Amino acid sequence: LFRSDNSIDDFVLTIGTFHCGRIAEMDRDIVGRHFHINCTSMIHLIRSVMTKLFDGGSQILVCTASLALTARSPYGLQSATKAALRSFIDTLRIELRGKTRVMNIMPPSVDTRIFEKSGDDRDTTMYPPPSRVASVMQFMLDCPPDICLPEILMEQHSFSSTTRD
Repeated sequence: LFRSDNSIDDFVLTIGTFHCGRIAEMDRDIVGRHFHINCTSMIHLIRSVMTKLFDGGSQILVCTASLALTARSPYGLQSATKAALRSFIDTLRIELRGKTRVMNIMPPSVDTRIFEKSGDDRDTTMYPPPSRVASVMQFMLDCPPDICLPEILMEQHSFSSTTRD
């Protein structure tokens, strides 16, 4: 994250939570907690290093989700928080233009244990493995300094068991 001169090189954010439920059935506290983790905490974290980002020569990559573009029920809360974060990233890109590259990757659902932990028993074999998302992130970060890929939307395709982590 920090160089020897205390400036920022690459700043990658991928935190978030998962929520499944219809809007009418959401508890008020769940809405607040979900926005705090998926959106507000990310904004506060980015703001905590803003002076270093204004110094330039850095790049920041935030992982939102494809849900930031297209809402799906019963994942409306997830979509709302990711869309809000995407708007913040767009604004950050405008404010840091010419100083720091600001990028956003929007993967589909990724094959992780988050679904199992939440009691969602969906078949995740069609979701990309985490390594696929990591390789796209690395591609974005490795672009030459004069090239900025502001956003990459990863499409959801079927992955065979030979490409899984």
